[in-house]
Amino acid sequence: MSGGFEAMGLSPELQRGIYDVGYTLPTEVQDEAIPLILGGGDVMVAAPTGSGKTAAFSLPILELVHEKLKEPEAPAAVEEAPEAPPPPTGPPALSTQDRDATLAVDNDRCQSRSERWSGGRCSQGIAAKSGKYAFEICVEDEGLCRAGWSTQAASLDLGTDKNGLGFGATAKKSHNRQFDDYGTKYGKGDVVTCWLDLDVEGGSCGFDVNGKSFGNAFAPLPPALQGVALFPAVAMRNAQLAVSFSELKFPKEGFVSVAACPQLQAGLRKDQNEYESTKKRQKSGRSVSAIILEPARDLAEQTHDCIESYARYLQDPHIKCALLIGGINTKEAEQALRNGDVDIVTGTPLKVWDLVKRGIMDVDACRFFTLDEADRFIETDDVATCLKIFEKLPKGASATARDRRLQVAFFSATLHSEAIKELSRKVCDNPTWVDLKGEKHLPDSVKHLVVPVDPSSLDIRELAKQSLDDDKRVTTDSVHRKGDLDKFEAPSLLKGDVKAVLETSQEDSSEVVKLAKPALFVKLFDSLKMEQCLVFCRTNLDCDLFEKYLNKIGGSGGFRGRKESGKESPYACCVLAGMRSMHERRRNLEAFKAGDVKILIATDVAARGIDVVGLPCVVNVTLPDVAENYVHRIGRVGRADKVGLAVSLVSTVKEKVWFCQRGKKPPQKDTREFEKGGNCVWYDEPELLKGVEAKLGQQVPRMDAQDLTLPPELRDVVFGEVREGTEEEDKARTARLANIAGDVDKLKDMEVRSQQAYFMLRELTADPMEVG
Repeated sequence: MSGGFEAMGLSPELQRGIYDVGYTLPTEVQDEAIPLILGGGDVMVAAPTGSGKTAAFSLPILELVHEKLKEPEAPAAVEEAPEAPPPPTGPPALSTQDRDATLAVDNDRCQSRSERWSGGRCSQGIAAKSGKYAFEICVEDEGLCRAGWSTQAASLDLGTDKNGLGFGATAKKSHNRQFDDYGTKYGKGDVVTCWLDLDVEGGSCGFDVNGKSFGNAFAPLPPALQGVALFPAVAMRNAQLAVSFSELKFPKEGFVSVAACPQLQAGLRKDQNEYESTKKRQKSGRSVSAIILEPARDLAEQTHDCIESYARYLQDPHIKCALLIGGINTKEAEQALRNGDVDIVTGTPLKVWDLVKRGIMDVDACRFFTLDEADRFIETDDVATCLKIFEKLPKGASATARDRRLQVAFFSATLHSEAIKELSRKVCDNPTWVDLKGEKHLPDSVKHLVVPVDPSSLDIRELAKQSLDDDKRVTTDSVHRKGDLDKFEAPSLLKGDVKAVLETSQEDSSEVVKLAKPALFVKLFDSLKMEQCLVFCRTNLDCDLFEKYLNKIGGSGGFRGRKESGKESPYACCVLAGMRSMHERRRNLEAFKAGDVKILIATDVAARGIDVVGLPCVVNVTLPDVAENYVHRIGRVGRADKVGLAVSLVSTVKEKVWFCQRGKKPPQKDTREFEKGGNCVWYDEPELLKGVEAKLGQQVPRMDAQDLTLPPELRDVVFGEVREGTEEEDKARTARLANIAGDVDKLKDMEVRSQQAYFMLRELTADPMEVG
């Protein structure tokens, strides 16, 4: 669009936010998508990675939501709030409402099979100002758990904020994420008594195990837990507990059960939440207008930050955004949703669905539903959850929605699969397809190379042998050691036995590949003098082991934050993978962007959508099992017409890798093949390379593992810098411009005449009083 962002109809305040983040003119995808979304239609957009698609859907949504908020309220009938329900009756019990979605509650038992912490609270809390009270938990299996006390506002991950405290199975007391030694460890079959003494100044609490007391854990109580109702609370990870608020197996002298407390305060039930939410939303006149779903936490956070940056100058009213993902405390966001103080929600499907399902998020006035990286939802089996959210959204006019229909947008680097088309048929209404990529599109600014890893070659075997030395030892993924990461055994192929070399087994060859690849990467990193590099591994375990190896040979204990002094490791690295905490992933990505570390190790899912300016190199330690994911990986480099290098270390033989049965994660003792009930498969990289080359439409040039020299045509290229056109390209570009010069002049003349005609018409039709 010739007039840039202004000609699209975006407000001056929004344009100011756009310019602040570095945009001066719309990118191609923004030029196409923004007018379509502003026009009210559904869109499906396929655009290359790094093309600015986040702004392409964020900007029109911000514009339309802000316009909606500025409209005067129509004098329509106001939705009647339900009558406030009476306070709950009956004895205290585990709340079926005040709990994480991954915590199952059944009468006096609770269970979570999630590998992340899940928590819940009692339906009633101690509101008395004095007295001594207790409740018990009985551990019924081998998982981890905590028990203790919290306020209604505390995180369900007990002991991780200022409003809750607990005692864990590892003999740690916890408050506000501070874990200190206390008591003794406990486990299956043990009974923990959680007691609260309000007869002492400031109150105190402590814990007994099987009747043995360990004294005060917190005395006085932390300030946030004084003078408020305190609710019995539990948290667990892959565990099951029985909880008793009335009868105590180990009665404590002077204490009574929670049920015997003369003054109990009820926690909010779901219907009470709905009552409070409806009243507050009526008062504010606002509710969620847009939902943006992302396949990964990091990507959701990045999109949320972009939206807040674009919207910083939108005032009267200000756009209010919420981020809903796992791994962070969302209490504040949940309260804002209850109060009707959120306009745009960005999050992951499971977290968003949990709040919709529990009635915390009102979606009756939602008018925008966006799926970013839509193809990834299919790969991660999140389609069903996305559809559940979609089914809750208004499809036409409603009492609270001022617009006639819901708008749906699909955005991704790839949208050319039958599964995506099937999904679009379920949620879209005659979408406009914007294809700026094409099914076979690949950026020509990325150069591809393959380093064959042949376990029978002397060079690769020598690298593998070096990886057996104590100071350079590579810890492999243990698929050839029955899942024992600590066990060490050299493959017979490296023992120098001629017979062993001649009779090499498939397992031996696989282990040699695993030993050689990390050492080969280091050799490649040094040979090409890489300044920075993004490394892709197949699993979270592979990332951890790769990091361990680089820290060992670099003489580093691992990245712990920016260092202002001291010797820098030549292979300073950190990990961006799913099993790391959200805080650690955020810190590691920022460290890589800032140049504090040279190597970022990631999985496909974790690296989706990350943007690092001027990143020169990507190395695939293992090829992805889907050729389309190769496109996503290499999309991290070669952006903004800067030259990028993608190198893949490809085994010439099949490699045995982890592919665990549902509910399991590596390492496992059962290393049989998956089809036989085990947890492994034979990964065929030679065949996968054929798929990648078919996608690229060419055979990828090979680099010899011995000298690792670049092909002649790449030796003078500076990767990560804007590429210079060849003489032939410059001539071709000049010829194209000359051919369209006449048409451009005609278009310019037409634009001038049309604007002149518009102003003449406006003068002719203007009110004479206004003209005077």
